[in-house]
Amino acid sequence: MRNEVLAACLMVGVIGVCSCGPQSDVELDQTVAGATVAGPFSFGEAVVDHNWRRVSFDRKFDDPVVIVSPLSSNGADPAVIRIRNVDSSGFEIRIQEWSYLDGWHKAERVSFVAAERGRHHIAKGAAGSTAGWMEAGYFDTAQTPLTRVDFAEAFSTKPVVFTSVATFSGAEPVVGRLYSVEPSGFHYRLMEEEAKPQDHVEERVHYMAWHPSKGPLSSASEVTYVADFFIPIDHNAVRLPFRAFTEPPVFCLLYTS
Repeated sequence: MRNEVLAACLMVGVIGVCSCGPQSDVELDQTVAGATVAGPFSFGEAVVDHNWRRVSFDRKFDDPVVIVSPLSSNGADPAVIRIRNVDSSGFEIRIQEWSYLDGWHKAERVSFVAAERGRHHIAKGAAGSTAGWMEAGYFDTAQTPLTRVDFAEAFSTKPVVFTSVATFSGAEPVVGRLYSVEPSGFHYRLMEEEAKPQDHVEERVHYMAWHPSKGPLSSASEVTYVADFFIPIDHNAVRLPFRAFTEPPVFCLLYTS
């Protein structure tokens, strides 16, 4: 195992008074919990395993962009999240273990955020909150070389960027890696497990770039969030601190670059 240090970005949020509950209590009939609409966004949780499942939004989108969080840790085997068939009403999702494993995986909990493709202003809310922009989009890329993605408009500072592979064109498990995030854009590549030849086919990748900010998503929103940069991480477990919420966060996105 390579000892590589990555920079972590984190987005956490609480929706109204919803509570996640302990991970040990997850059941497969709880497909979506706490899905909530806020302006051009929809948030929620899904309980998934190695079988494809359909997750439905609480609103219709014209051109949705979907970001899914890393897995919880109920199963010990390494695995990635795969999504496909993103449309105006939802998407399909499952867990995919690395190819050398048996493919079966325990039920895990993930968070998701869906947004209308485009650039959205996040207004300043109560005292202590900050305003900013969020851009949601997608691009197509294969394994190599690095793909350069330019934002529709440059941010005033380095944004917090999250991505998800949103198609299942290639059957091999794959993850995405971010490089050189700048106010104007970022570089990206697909990566298969280390023993593979690294020749994955073209996939569509969804991204959301957030101005580092915190507060409600709108003046009438029940969704309160924090999007910010955090400490470097490696293969060792580490606690990522964030400001206290009055209720347990319902969605949590984490990405490394």
